[in-house]
Amino acid sequence: MINMYVEDLFDLSQKALSYFGPKALFCGDHLPDDATEGDEGYAQFLLYNSYAFGFGFMDPPYTSLAFFLIATDRITTTQILGKDLLFTENQEKDVQNAFRVMDEYCRLRLPDKFLQVYDAL
Repeated sequence: MINMYVEDLFDLSQKALSYFGPKALFCGDHLPDDATEGDEGYAQFLLYNSYAFGFGFMDPPYTSLAFFLIATDRITTTQILGKDLLFTENQEKDVQNAFRVMDEYCRLRLPDKFLQVYDAL
């Protein structure tokens, strides 16, 4: 049996909130119509009140996660700063690295004065 770092969608949301702290605003879970378990779908977060991201599980057996930037309601990308976050292993170091890439993306795109406010939170 594979030891997974993230157990379900709720656990993934909690780990994201723990990592990002006040820089993340939970916007809700998006589940498929036929969802029967907490492993399906994705959680949406707004980072730095500026950029929307989704964090979710890939198809069964849920050993991989997907992290993606939501550019518009119809456009998403898993390519962030040259890294493909589509098949992120469900291991602590890999999940933490995906969070780090998303944080770095935001920090590179936001003005320094804006970031000073968030760094003080």
